Amino acid sequence: MRYVRELLAPLGGVVADGATNATGTWSPADVSVGAFLAERRQRWDGLLTALCALCAYDEARAAADATGWFREYELSAPLLVLWSAAVTGPDSFHDPSPAAVRRMCRTAADLQLTEFLDMAVAVALDAGTDAAEGTPRLVEVLTAACDLAADPTGTTTPAHVHRMWRVARLPATLRPTSPLAGPP
Repeated sequence: MRYVRELLAPLGGVVADGATNATGTWSPADVSVGAFLAERRQRWDGLLTALCALCAYDEARAAADATGWFREYELSAPLLVLWSAAVTGPDSFHDPSPAAVRRMCRTAADLQLTEFLDMAVAVALDAGTDAAEGTPRLVEVLTAACDLAADPTGTTTPAHVHRMWRVARLPATLRPTSPLAGPP
């Protein structure tokens, strides 16, 4: 499958964000990505299975394992700053406050889930997935990814992500010059 890293990278951000949200302390030192995923093994496996079906790619598990984003690693403030596009400024690199980490997590969920949806659509189209079959799979994948964000406010939903994606990406996708637009 082409674009496997581009598809899995934002999902790595979603998992890091969810693991941070799940601590309730919003301290990177308290985060265990491995424990977070272990507690959600069934949901994680379902997401990978649906992603394989959506993108016609049988080796998503091996590709996900190869990235290192879906097993235990030390989550640091600079990684959260990266996933959130530095919305909290350069001071967040060193000992960010819980309020700054919460803001990073909200922003990271929005940004990374929107990027994940965009890549899932692009990869499914590239794989030739039929729209009638792919649409329910895409909803399943996005729902599982939103669940992994572990948003304590409950506002990270597939509908919310779709609205953000539509505003951010749909105009470029619909242009006649878009590689996704197909023949005129």
